[in-house]
Amino acid sequence: QQFRQQLGEFLAHAATQRYNGRSAPRVVLFSPVAFENHKSPNLPRGEEQNKNLALYTAAMKDVAAKAGVPFVDLFTPMQARYAIAKEKLTINGVHLS
Repeated sequence: QQFRQQLGEFLAHAATQRYNGRSAPRVVLFSPVAFENHKSPNLPRGEEQNKNLALYTAAMKDVAAKAGVPFVDLFTPMQARYAIAKEKLTINGVHLS
């Protein structure tokens, strides 16, 4: 709830700014990518991380819709892509390679 509130407040604030002296900035929200399971004993498996990332993604989508801000969901398609990838797409589960 705190994340939703703070994100909404940020978007409302940004809409009132005129950084270029003429108009409000155009804001687009991008979700985080999913966590990739490397099946390594040295890295998390990602189940818990993906549960949390899914919650953040849903919150971002909801807040963006209410604020009239475009939202790009990277989380959902990356989960599907990880499932069919022939090689790892991240260097550590988080950072894309």
